[in-house]
Amino acid sequence: HELIIRYANPAATLLTGYASGELLGRPFWELADPTYGEILKRQGLRRIDENIPARFEIKIVTKTGQERWLDLTIGSIEYEGQTGSVVTAFDITERDLAEKALQKAKATLEKEITERKQAQGAVSAERQRFYDVLETLPAYLILLTPDYHSPFANRFFRERFGEANGLRCYEYLFQRNEPCENCETYKVLTTS
Repeated sequence: HELIIRYANPAATLLTGYASGELLGRPFWELADPTYGEILKRQGLRRIDENIPARFEIKIVTKTGQERWLDLTIGSIEYEGQTGSVVTAFDITERDLAEKALQKAKATLEKEITERKQAQGAVSAERQRFYDVLETLPAYLILLTPDYHSPFANRFFRERFGEANGLRCYEYLFQRNEPCENCETYKVLTTS
């Protein structure tokens, strides 16, 4: 077996860029990129000898030098009274390019996620250092939200006034049901 091309349909001429006359009489593996030609020859001939259908993804080089990827199937047939091979090929170049673009996008996304996690870790560490500094200040320090809750009070403040336990500042500091009329903190929150 030599896998000599005896017939090429119009799709083969469009795919390869060679006219039908240029394809006929050539060994099939000559169309493959040199990296794949020898593998195609060796594996294709072995499978034909064993009458096992073969399937490959190979790269070919067109007459104009363009690289195309093919999903190739080789099977045995009777042709002009002899055992021959039929080769079907589907152009998967665009699919291959899309897969590569998807893999690149995935790698980029994974890198961005890693960088974001590192940045979040750095922000968390910096926030913790900030709270550690606030915690040790020998002054009353409390952080308030616009709705009067306290997400943080330093040790000095907690020792004097206790824990907020989810209460608003006016509830746990002054046992009031509504904000203090003269609350300077709230004025800062509304004018910032």
